[in-house]
Amino acid sequence: MISNEIQDTWVNRRGESHDRTSYIQIHNDMKTKITTGAWQVGSRIPSERKLAEDYGVSRMTLRQAVQNLIDDGLLRRAVGSGTYVTSQKN
Repeated sequence: MISNEIQDTWVNRRGESHDRTSYIQIHNDMKTKITTGAWQVGSRIPSERKLAEDYGVSRMTLRQAVQNLIDDGLLRRAVGSGTYVTSQKN
């Protein structure tokens, strides 16, 4: 049987240990950037590849955080163009 401590963590490609809720932490950090105006409405956010590298997570983890922000109405994805801030609502 695997302990809860082991089940609640994972290791990324760089060998760094992360909590399974990393996408939630990334979501919250990105949401703060939007709501505080660090990322302005209408601006394009950095690419998923760049953000995944900056956060030290896989693109799939990063995509989950971005998709949650899209679902929240804070971002919109434009195919072939990028992802844009659409609202600073709280």
